Amino acid sequence: MNLNNHGLNFKLLNNGGLQTLSHLLEHTNSKVRCAACTIICCILSCAYEKDDYWKQHPNYTQLSKDGVIFLLNYHCLQNGDNDLMKTEAAIMLSKLCQKQELDPKMRSDLVYQLKNGDIIDQHALVLLCGLALVESNISEIVQGSFIETLTKLLNSSNEQKKQRSLELLLLIASNGQTEIEHNVKNAINDSLIFLDLIGDSNIILYEMIMKLELKWNSNTEQLDSI
Repeated sequence: MNLNNHGLNFKLLNNGGLQTLSHLLEHTNSKVRCAACTIICCILSCAYEKDDYWKQHPNYTQLSKDGVIFLLNYHCLQNGDNDLMKTEAAIMLSKLCQKQELDPKMRSDLVYQLKNGDIIDQHALVLLCGLALVESNISEIVQGSFIETLTKLLNSSNEQKKQRSLELLLLIASNGQTEIEHNVKNAINDSLIFLDLIGDSNIILYEMIMKLELKWNSNTEQLDSI
């Protein structure tokens, strides 16, 4: 099977192929389970490569209805045979479930897997941004002094990591409860920092930036001068 064939990947998505493959996740042989997880994640990744984390995934509804998301969650993320299987499932489920309300157990497992790699890279940050679009996911994301971790990443020499960290802080402050918003403001110690994202952001983030900056800065002359 050529997993780089986009036409084949779309056919598998649209004709119930993934639903059939997903039942191999219940196989008694661990090698079969791991291979099935990898193939499913590759097909989904190749069929939809965009990093539009601010949009709902186009296949979420169908794959949820078909039980594919449930099986990936239960057999790969929660009860995976090894760390690679759990990581693959976490990456794919985070993409599928961006901008979605999540089951508490699934949310906890997803966030844990994304945050607890050896090094938090920009790809994990993008996935966390997709989850941070929903208020109910924020409290899980910020656990373990993660706001402070993100503020340290703002000093990274990696510009992509720096930008994604700032975007995630913006989403946390905008969508989290008041106490969490205050924690972000106190941690970054720069009430105008989100203006750095203007020019690189889509309209949704741009509106968040302006709303938060106007809220945090009563000195409108300071904003007008920028």
